[in-house]
Amino acid sequence: MLYTIARYDLPHRDGPDADLDMASAGVGKVLDGQSSARDSRDRRYPDLPWEPKAAVDALTDGFGREGGLTLRAAEHARDHCSDGD
Repeated sequence: MLYTIARYDLPHRDGPDADLDMASAGVGKVLDGQSSARDSRDRRYPDLPWEPKAAVDALTDGFGREGGLTLRAAEHARDHCSDGD
């Protein structure tokens, strides 16, 4: 069951000992200043404070829409979510 996009209190960090995102049920990987993935050149949605996890692609494939679900989720998050919300 999908019930959350991103947990801002559990950001992704480099290294498994510091990666709080590993405990998150969200399908988005929250990026903060301590993550090397913050570099927008390596990101799918550089204007968002999070990146889709592989689960988003699996959901998209499951619904048979190439990129549709991913894009809608990203646009919703951009328009309705901000850091800490």
